[in-house]
Amino acid sequence: HEEMCDITLPRWCSGNEDTFIAYHRRLLESDHVSLRLHHWIDLNFGDALAGERAVAEKNVVLHRVSWSGGSCMEGKDQCIG
Repeated sequence: HEEMCDITLPRWCSGNEDTFIAYHRRLLESDHVSLRLHHWIDLNFGDALAGERAVAEKNVVLHRVSWSGGSCMEGKDQCIG
C-alpha cells in the first residue's frame, strides 16, 4: 500500500504474504474465535459500545476514564464510579 510503505511482515512468515494471510485466516475461522465472536460484536457494535456496559467491559476511550477509577459518560459532566 503506497500510503503505508513502512509496514513489514513479521519475521515468522519469512516475508511471505500468503503465509501471513493463511495463518490469520486459520485463526479467524477457528472454533475458538467462532465461539467468542459475539463478544467482539457487542464490544464494537452492540450494547457494550457505550454506557455502563462499556465501563463494565473496559470498552471505554481512555479520556473518558477518571483518575478516581470511575468513567465519565459521553455528554455528561458526571462520572460513574
